[in-house]
Amino acid sequence: MENSLKRLRQDEVFLYQMHNPNKEQILDGEIFTILEGFRREKLIKWFGISINTPEEGIALIEYCKKHKIEGLASIQMIYNVFYKENMERLFQLAKEENIAIITREVIGRGFLSEKYSMSNNFDKAPSAIKKYLKMYGKEQLILTADRVREIAKSHDLTTAQAALNYSVMNSNVTVTLIGLNRMEYFEEDMAAMLPYRNDKLIDDLNVIRDLVFV
Repeated sequence: MENSLKRLRQDEVFLYQMHNPNKEQILDGEIFTILEGFRREKLIKWFGISINTPEEGIALIEYCKKHKIEGLASIQMIYNVFYKENMERLFQLAKEENIAIITREVIGRGFLSEKYSMSNNFDKAPSAIKKYLKMYGKEQLILTADRVREIAKSHDLTTAQAALNYSVMNSNVTVTLIGLNRMEYFEEDMAAMLPYRNDKLIDDLNVIRDLVFV
């Protein structure tokens, strides 16, 4: 924390996020003792926690509510066309407690960007991509992404644009995070941020079932 403040040349971090504690760590509560201590020292204004599953987010909100922990301002979570089901309870609790939802991996680690096809062997792929392949299998990932591409094309969008809009258009989502390492990705993402309000796109994408572990 002190090193971050020095590098940022700030006296206080507006939103300090912790990355992926598990449910047991959340229920243990030591995390919140530390974060609330930072708040009392005025080193941070608010804190957020990144989660992996909706169940972790529900446990997080319920714990903070029960123990009157007031510093929780945001939950960062995976949310995309591949991973979208069983979110209703988490979204409702976050709304009731005025907690922002920040979505990540909205392009499914590149599989929702027309970057990959069945012809890719992925031998030299980054570890994050190999992890996705191990979890879901190449065939399921590519075939599901192809279905998204067909739907996107029917709306005159690229797959990535449709995937970004899927998150941005959700009224439960406060902020959508995107990853960038090339200028053309930035330009495509910015194009997707232009107003595209079409409920049929969301309805069409909702027909696609979530990926399942192989």
